[in-house]
Parts: sequence; C-alpha cells; structure tokens
Amino acid sequence: MILKNKPQSIQHELFPFDTGMSKELLGDVLNHVAPRDVKLTITDNRVSMASIDLSKPIIKVRLHEEFLKAPENVIEALKRFLSNGNKADWAIIAAFAKKIVSENMRPARRKKKPKAGKVHHLGEIRNNVNRCFFGNKVLCDIEWGQRVVAKKRGKKSRSIRYGSWIPDLKTIRINPLLDDERVPYEFVRYIVFHEMLHSVVPGEQRGSRNYYHATTFKRLERAFPNLDVMHKLAKELLYVLK
Repeated sequence: MILKNKPQSIQHELFPFDTGMSKELLGDVLNHVAPRDVKLTITDNRVSMASIDLSKPIIKVRLHEEFLKAPENVIEALKRFLSNGNKADWAIIAAFAKKIVSENMRPARRKKKPKAGKVHHLGEIRNNVNRCFFGNKVLCDIEWGQRVVAKKRGKKSRSIRYGSWIPDLKTIRINPLLDDERVPYEFVRYIVFHEMLHSVVPGEQRGSRNYYHATTFKRLERAFPNLDVMHKLAKELLYVLK
C-alpha cells in the first residue's frame, strides 16, 4: 500500500533498535525515500528499541543506536516501510530489534555483597568448612544477608535466623549480627556448616510437609565437633545480639 500525503493511522513500537552509519546520513537516506519529512531520533533506550509513527504530518522515527550498525537488508526494509507500511518489512525490522534485545540487553548481574566482615571473613570460613567436611565438593557462594534482629516469639522466647540456604542462587546467607567480636569464630563456622549441609541434604517429604531437619540431616550434622556446645551458644546469643 502506497502512503498518501495525508497522515495515516499507522504506528508501530517494539522493544529495541539501531544501524552502521551516522545519524545524519541515515536521516538523509530516510528523508530521501519517505513520502513526507522524517524526524529521526537515535536513542540508547533499554525499553523501546524502535518506534515509527506514520500518523503525523512529519513521520517520527525513533531507533536504538544499534540500528546505526544494522545490515543492508534491515536498512532497505526500513526505507520500504516508510513508503508502503508493509508488514513483511516491519517483520525484518522487528527481527533485528529482538536480536539487539537478546545480545545487548541482558539483565545486569546481581551485585555480590562483600564476604569480609569487620570480624569474620565468610569466604575463608566457607572454604575451610568445604575442605574439612565436604571434600571441596560443594559449589556455592556465600554472603552477608540483611540485618535481622532477634524477635520475640512469646513472652520469654526469642529467635534469630542465623543463616539460610538459597537453592536457586546456590548461595549461603549469614545474618550480619554474627559479625561481632562476642560471637566465636567456631560458632560462625558451625552456622556455615549447617547451611552448607542443607545444600547436599534435601528435605524429607512427609505428607504435605517438607522437613528440612529430618533424620538424615541430624545424623550428618553430628559430624561437627562440640555440636552440643554450638546448640547452647545458639540459644545464649539470642540475648546478647541486638
């Protein structure tokens, strides 16, 4: 369909877009073939890669900067689309846009939190525990989590989540409350061991419930020296750490 000089109700928008020439040259090329004046905008937008509005007296074209490196067939499709609004030409433009998304718009990597605290270095403790108890066979990251204070569960009882195992991230998180001179190195080592054990011993399914500290887990946990002392410390620290 050949576009007439009057505004048409055609507008296409996609996620990403761009070409291998200067903005000025591409603008001249598009203005040369389009039935009306073209206003070209080049962006580094990470949301909309291409937008072509044919409904205004001046055709508005917004393209991601990667379009300045686009192959010849994409530029030719772009030129034809401004003249005829053909869906087949738009499909070529769209395919190039999607390629930009997949290759250049990957989500940013999750920023890892530092392992070295003021008192305890989690990376060193993880490596020690992995070597001493797991034969260096556990592949996992470790980091300080968010600061979670002791919570009252009743009139007298309190609780702290000292650590957690995040299966999807293969990461152990340790409560930064333990980065305290009053917390023995061996206790932090035990918490890391406990969470690392969760990475190799899955919970046991009983009916509709999943038990994470079931028989197998408790049996293997006894490999940690002075386990009774560690359990006692876990309770005593509830009233020390704030």
